[in-house]
Amino acid sequence: AVDDLAAHAGWESIPAVGNGRVYAVDGNALFNRPSHRLVDSLEALFACLHPDHAAATPSTIDRIARVDRPVTTPSVRPDGD
Repeated sequence: AVDDLAAHAGWESIPAVGNGRVYAVDGNALFNRPSHRLVDSLEALFACLHPDHAAATPSTIDRIARVDRPVTTPSVRPDGD
């Protein structure tokens, strides 16, 4: 999924990409179902936006991963774009 995003023009110009601040979170556990997990979802977002001040629970932190910057190379997609 990250490789697909990185293949798009302009990916490298996104400030979060340049600063190594792209994160993947467990959407099934945190964002796809409205429930009591709303607080966990907010903690996960806060941990991504403010890692120096995050007070997320360990179970929430386990659902967040910093995405390494993929090496982007020009490519031609099968649909010709």
